[in-house]
Amino acid sequence: MVKAKRPASALWAALLCLVLGLGVLTLSARADDGGSCGDSVSWSFTEADGTLAITGTGAMADYANSGVVPWFGLDVVTVTVSEGITRVGNNAFGGLFLDNVLLPESLTAIGRGAFDGTAVTEAHYAGNLKQWRENVTVGADNEALTDVIQCDAYVTYYCYGDELYGDSNGQLLYKLENGVLTITPYYNFQLELDYLMELDEEVSAPNGVNSQTALNHFKDDLGYGDYIYAAVFEEGVWMTGDACKGLRNLCSVTLPGSMRYVGWESEDSNNTWFDTQYAFSGCTNLQSIVIPEGVLRIGWGAFENCSALTAASLPSTLTGIGYNAFAYCTSLQSIAIPDSVTRSDSAIFTGCSALTNVTIGSGLTDIPMWAFYECSNLTSVTIPDGVTSIGNDAFSGCSSLTSVTIPTSVTS
Repeated sequence: MVKAKRPASALWAALLCLVLGLGVLTLSARADDGGSCGDSVSWSFTEADGTLAITGTGAMADYANSGVVPWFGLDVVTVTVSEGITRVGNNAFGGLFLDNVLLPESLTAIGRGAFDGTAVTEAHYAGNLKQWRENVTVGADNEALTDVIQCDAYVTYYCYGDELYGDSNGQLLYKLENGVLTITPYYNFQLELDYLMELDEEVSAPNGVNSQTALNHFKDDLGYGDYIYAAVFEEGVWMTGDACKGLRNLCSVTLPGSMRYVGWESEDSNNTWFDTQYAFSGCTNLQSIVIPEGVLRIGWGAFENCSALTAASLPSTLTGIGYNAFAYCTSLQSIAIPDSVTRSDSAIFTGCSALTNVTIGSGLTDIPMWAFYECSNLTSVTIPDGVTSIGNDAFSGCSSLTSVTIPTSVTS
């Protein structure tokens, strides 16, 4: 008896199902179980949220290119490298589209091309900026990571007078702790000395460095300014200098009752201000400021380009406001210039496009040029009695201005 042969098409169908089934099982096992990626390092992938986790101790393996990594072809959107891993291997995460990368404090090296061709939206290092710079060696072709890396731990830093001046008393000038920059009265003492030194060409600070230069180097050149979120000027400080200039993440400022000058105390022989310190200029996250009673003057560009600033409270002791003091504070909605202000430089509120309400104190005798230039939402202004002149373009570009009350005292 001859047995009937199974149709060839049915056989191929069965084989195809078997192959596909094995393929699914293989991929499923790879995705669920992960595997080794170093002598004591393992990887695992969670398909539900696209997280690739690297765990263990020591260094990851190096790879010739990103096409031979064990997780090639998986839809990875987050990479987490656990504490204990010391090195990310060459070409480990090249070509991925990553929403987030989490790196441990234990990391000491990132191999060549580990993030080459990768799109990284956000990246975090568990240590602080000082550790990142001093402890982690980053190989070539990793700009996709280094351009966005953020350090999650706070930097702690103390600057003493003896570091700059050989001061045996070792007085603390300023410190950074938990994201808060604290300025001490001794810092102001050194600012005063620095200013006097600048007036005498034969006098210079030891080592060519002064307290202001040292702080600027710390926050600007070294980049620690990005990790300052609040600034506290201790009681006894009487002028700010430019200690907070350009701190783009600064959200809070505390000024003491001893404060007299926001900026520098400085005039030339013609009684002309030449303060160009721009005390809080470019602090783009600062939303409000209270200038305490006792402050006499707000210096040039003090709050220029503080684009998030919505409110500023000025004291009844204030006598002068410097050039560009609040220029381009594009979120500032209202301002009241106290009666005590008798002097104002030009362009004090230039470009404050959200400004709708202005109260001008009775102490001013002239409205300076460009004072409210391009305040495009300003609708009405009352010039107080006693003002004798209004400068050129003081209200130019105020496209919403429909009402201006000008007293008979104005002659020019």
